[in-house]
Amino acid sequence: MKDTKEPKVNCANCEWSWEVKDGGDDLFTCHECGHVNSPKNITENKNIIKRFLREEINLQITDESPDTISILVEYNDRNAGIIMIAEANADNTLEIVGVKFKKDYETVFILNEAVKSLWGMFKETNDLIVAPKPEGISFWNKLGFNRISPEYLILSRGH
Repeated sequence: MKDTKEPKVNCANCEWSWEVKDGGDDLFTCHECGHVNSPKNITENKNIIKRFLREEINLQITDESPDTISILVEYNDRNAGIIMIAEANADNTLEIVGVKFKKDYETVFILNEAVKSLWGMFKETNDLIVAPKPEGISFWNKLGFNRISPEYLILSRGH
């Protein structure tokens, strides 16, 4: 039988726990002892909350020029940003040539989900490459991209 347990928040003070759906306006305040859980506790519960809220990423092509395709990234039906891609020199490879997200969005999570969605939009694509600035390399590494040359990082389908 499938596990149908609702996501829960656990109090770091008294070990009380409650289902996310019952958390109300003060989701991270313990209803048993009144403890306001620290950001560490909130971070530990973040993925549970995301699954419960069923966050959704949608991609929509907004502009196609001979050189690039602009893709609008919607996060829970709100415009979160744009990803610009172009055909790379290698077969079945696309290059991410630009990424611009609004300040208020958790870019790593949203971009990670958007990259997964790119595979569905471009079924013939096997690899995505990006040429980040040196200070951006660790960001792209968090998404699973690996170095293939001094300038480029790659993410292969099925990663």
